[in-house]
Amino acid sequence: MENRQLPIAVGRHEVLWTCKDVAAFLALSYSHVRNRLVHQPSFPRPRRLGGRTQRWVAEEVKEWAGVS
Repeated sequence: MENRQLPIAVGRHEVLWTCKDVAAFLALSYSHVRNRLVHQPSFPRPRRLGGRTQRWVAEEVKEWAGVS
């Protein structure tokens, strides 16, 4: 059984995704997102939550992907 955390909800409407969540949504590998996609200027910047923890705003990733 996989031990994964659920996406974090921030505020009333903002859901934050991990890199694994972003990769799953875009049907890409984790390493592709981590090593290539995040370096594209058009891709949404992650939010820093402290230390090395970062999350992407789900709506921003959906907009980037062209999904409403």
